Amino acid sequence: MRTRSVKVFAREGNAPVRPQRSEFTRENVRLFVIAEVRLHRESVSDNLSRGGFTIAGTASTSEDVITRIAAAQPHVVVVDMATPAMQSIARVLALQAPGVKTVAFAVGDSEDEILACIDAGIAGYVSREAAIGDLVAAIESVLRGELPVPPRIAATLFRRLTVVRQSERESLGPVLTARERQILLLIDEGLSNKEIAARLTIEVATVKNHVHSLLTKMNVTTRGQAAARLSAPSTARRIGATTPHEFIA
Repeated sequence: MRTRSVKVFAREGNAPVRPQRSEFTRENVRLFVIAEVRLHRESVSDNLSRGGFTIAGTASTSEDVITRIAAAQPHVVVVDMATPAMQSIARVLALQAPGVKTVAFAVGDSEDEILACIDAGIAGYVSREAAIGDLVAAIESVLRGELPVPPRIAATLFRRLTVVRQSERESLGPVLTARERQILLLIDEGLSNKEIAARLTIEVATVKNHVHSLLTKMNVTTRGQAAARLSAPSTARRIGATTPHEFIA
């Protein structure tokens, strides 16, 4: 049988780490199959082996499965999601062996089940109605660094990412320019607009413009409120300063 060429993870010492440009045949891809039911485990392993992959090991959801995976050094772990414990195993793998990809089979078609797999760190999946060829295609996709998902799931993931990014921006506080940071720190010292202008050798009108801008960005109405916000840890981290002298030459 003709084997297709796929990108796999390079190995540093005994650990597979990341995709490389070098091309390898399926025989170079080591798989580890986890399924609670022995019949499923053996059937999937036999089919993948006949497809040209190297089976590095198999296991049920036993307590030592993570240790056995570490000893086998696979590039991809194939898991049967019909067993609830598989999500926990996938999470542990994502934390302890980030260079090893996980592909799930027998996944339900509901959005919640698919998103639960992704949240658990699973890199690819096929549904309960999928054939062995679909599983092979999913394995090769994750080795290429791809995450094939239906459009509705992609849209949901995009919305989640948008919400996360927005939350991060809000938690970091306002984005101030370098000059606005200087002026805010001098306001915190108690300097007036005229004194700030003299300190920075700029016009008083310019200081007023900067003060108006930073008050708007910080969503406050007075200089005192802005100075109070400066002491908040999130704002201090965002403006990236501890003393006014860091910004004033």
